[in-house]
Amino acid sequence: MSDFNQTKYIQEYKKEKYSRAVIDFKKDEKEAITKHWKNKGFKSFTDYIRYLIDKDMNGGKNISVGDIVQSGKDNSINIG
Repeated sequence: MSDFNQTKYIQEYKKEKYSRAVIDFKKDEKEAITKHWKNKGFKSFTDYIRYLIDKDMNGGKNISVGDIVQSGKDNSINIG
């Protein structure tokens, strides 16, 4: 049997490679916020937040949803 623990590996990888941010909002706002980002076509709250940050920092030149990135210069789309 293998001693490899995939869950632990992923947790360690994320701990090493990513920073976490916590966002607090009122409980009664959660449903409306979730509905909003889903209606916008985002697959996760994280993707929505990343999009908003990119839009703010880069003037909306790049759009990123999951693995799909649209570049502002030539409007090309990169997946992956």
